[in-house]
Amino acid sequence: MLSGSVPGTAPDGNGTSVPFNVQWANQRPGLLLQGGYVFIGFASHGDNGPWHGWILGYNATTLQQTGIWNTSPNGKGNGIWGAGSGIAVDSGGNAYVSTGNGDDTVTIPAPRPSKTIDYGDSIVRVSLANGNPTPTDYFTPYNQASLDASDADLGSGGVLIPPDQTGPYPHILIEAGKSGEIYVVNRDQMTSDGSHYCNGCSSDPEIIQSVGGIGDLWSMPTYWNGNVYTWGNGDHLKAFTLSAGRLSTSPTSQSAESSGFPGSTAAVSSNGTTNGIVWAVESDAHTSNGPAILRAYNANNVSTLLYGSNLTSGRDQLGPAVKFVVPVVTNGKVYVGAQMEVDVFGLLGSEPQTAAPVMNPPAGSYSGSVSVTMSSPTPNATIYYTTDGSAPSTASNLYSAAVTLTVTTTVNAIAIANGSIQSTESTAAYVIASQTALPNFSPAAGTYVSAQSVTLTDDTSGAVIYYTTNNTTPTHSSAIYSSPIAVSSTTTIQAIASSTGLSYSPVVSGTFTIAANGTTPINFGLGFSDPGCI
Repeated sequence: MLSGSVPGTAPDGNGTSVPFNVQWANQRPGLLLQGGYVFIGFASHGDNGPWHGWILGYNATTLQQTGIWNTSPNGKGNGIWGAGSGIAVDSGGNAYVSTGNGDDTVTIPAPRPSKTIDYGDSIVRVSLANGNPTPTDYFTPYNQASLDASDADLGSGGVLIPPDQTGPYPHILIEAGKSGEIYVVNRDQMTSDGSHYCNGCSSDPEIIQSVGGIGDLWSMPTYWNGNVYTWGNGDHLKAFTLSAGRLSTSPTSQSAESSGFPGSTAAVSSNGTTNGIVWAVESDAHTSNGPAILRAYNANNVSTLLYGSNLTSGRDQLGPAVKFVVPVVTNGKVYVGAQMEVDVFGLLGSEPQTAAPVMNPPAGSYSGSVSVTMSSPTPNATIYYTTDGSAPSTASNLYSAAVTLTVTTTVNAIAIANGSIQSTESTAAYVIASQTALPNFSPAAGTYVSAQSVTLTDDTSGAVIYYTTNNTTPTHSSAIYSSPIAVSSTTTIQAIASSTGLSYSPVVSGTFTIAANGTTPINFGLGFSDPGCI
């Protein structure tokens, strides 16, 4: 049985030492095997207690205890929760954990790291030398007291250690918790001034960066190829770029789908730096024993959904959801844990794909309005579409009748049929004009040495062209163009175009100069083969 104690004055101790209590402790993060030692992290069963955060170290061969650390030896709380993640460790053998709500040793200046202080809502660097977990540095957000009071645990999420970076901070970590704030911290010196905590501040200037707006995180960030992915509670899957140790200040892309509690820790499969796929499990149905949902996204643009287990007409339904589950990708398969089962996904070589929707009329420019119909060559396919530029999903508009567009709109659509995988996305841009297009002259206005036959056309379908050749402004009462205009002497043609439902075009004017026995300048717009050019 696991056991141990540490010096401290916590209320569940005897005044000088605090015991590890198996009744209240609950292993939350995954096991860590490092340097021949096994490390086990703990928080509690819910918020029941008194509880503490703990890390216990054991020799991997003899299973003899080698060290023990309590995150709140003089108080309570500060669990190492992790939301299904493991204890992070870098190439130097240092571990990094984030702690939850609880007591924090508040002195000015903040105390040096040791085993005798409390680490509420903090990110802590822990030496694992000789199997003995020992704090060596830490960062506590300026608003720790507020986080604790509002149950906004920093430690609800796990710690990400990305590859070494260029720039002044090659060794960083990334972490976020319930506040929805992403913290980017220098692992070599977690606060720039060694203060550990910015007293009286309204931000955290002593760390590299903080970025907000991701929803409260009950999971951990994921890294691939210069991108960091998060999926918070009540939020969308979001991608940020990571360059020279800093995140983009806003997402570079996000999914159309959102997830309730707890969000998701994503996994990425790829061929090196190409063909990246972000896999994520939606488990917010765990409270009702509803099925989990596995989704796949383009890692370069997570607004593109590649697959959804809920889009296969029941064929790929997972077992009842388990919160904090992380998909595992290996050997061409994806494994997802569910209640009482593990669901395994792989390629179905013979599985047909639903044909992409066809839109009629096709994309293009239209006057007034256009009525768009959608169909799929796959029988009995169901079509979902969007008109706001977002990627379509089964949560989008269900197509049932022609869609009338009165303003310029991009329509995106997918099709799904029973027994087939989801189609690729179809996109069509419809430009709805409010004014008739300008008339066109052919040949172009200019100087010619012989008579010309001038043709008038218009890009607006069905437009009527009115024109004059007497230097007056054309109106609805002017001559209607119906055949080429013969020009044998210098003439100015003015024209307007009209189309039902649209306003008149602006007046266009062109002067055709006929210089008999003269030399016509080359009109480079028409090229060198224009008749009459010398």
